[in-house]
Amino acid sequence: MMKKLIAVLLAAMFLLIAGCSDKKTESDTSESGDFQSSSTEPEVIEITEKLFSQQINFIYYNPKDYLGKEITYEGMFEYFTIEPSGDTLPFVFRYGPGCCANDANVGFEVVYDGEYPQINDWVKIRGKVENVTHGGMQYLRLSLSELTVME
Repeated sequence: MMKKLIAVLLAAMFLLIAGCSDKKTESDTSESGDFQSSSTEPEVIEITEKLFSQQINFIYYNPKDYLGKEITYEGMFEYFTIEPSGDTLPFVFRYGPGCCANDANVGFEVVYDGEYPQINDWVKIRGKVENVTHGGMQYLRLSLSELTVME
């Protein structure tokens, strides 16, 4: 009985190890494109609808992991005023969850060489995360390579 149990455990361990291979073949890819291409194009991190606030917050809490990386997301365009300096900064955000009149705007300040959209336009952006200092404060912003006004 003990020999059978050991044989079954060894067989299960062998199957587990054999199933953990890092190698992928064309047959391992799904139709949805889960297989990563070997192109030299930089990875672009897409901030998704479902966990938008959490993904943005994770980037803010782990800036060293994201500096210089490209991210893309959709949101609303607005200018926000920094107090007490009165400086206005372009910002692409979404309304975040809140409570007790403490709602949050979640997103990034953006810098773009092209023309900025109208206030409240829904846009899709792509840009690199960079660290900036303004008024003695350090924060993250996106240096945009793309800004598209959506319908």
